[in-house]
Amino acid sequence: MTSSLNEFARLLPDLLTTKEKIILRRRFKIINLLKQDLSYREIAVVLGISTTTVVRINKRLGIRKGKRKNHGLDNKVSQGVKIPWKIG
Repeated sequence: MTSSLNEFARLLPDLLTTKEKIILRRRFKIINLLKQDLSYREIAVVLGISTTTVVRINKRLGIRKGKRKNHGLDNKVSQGVKIPWKIG
């Protein structure tokens, strides 16, 4: 089994397009930051992506099940503080 896995790892770069490599690299970065317990918003800002992308990856992989970090944003919103959102 190990030799098959090594063979796959060796062939993978040749099978993917440049765009697919970029997407895959970004997804691994998202996974790593989720495991480091950063909020969705923090991950989105660090990687320059939308929070929707982060949520979608987390839902598919179930890295942080039922866990929501808001860092006090609910209180800020109720106080009328404008929170910048990254969309797209």
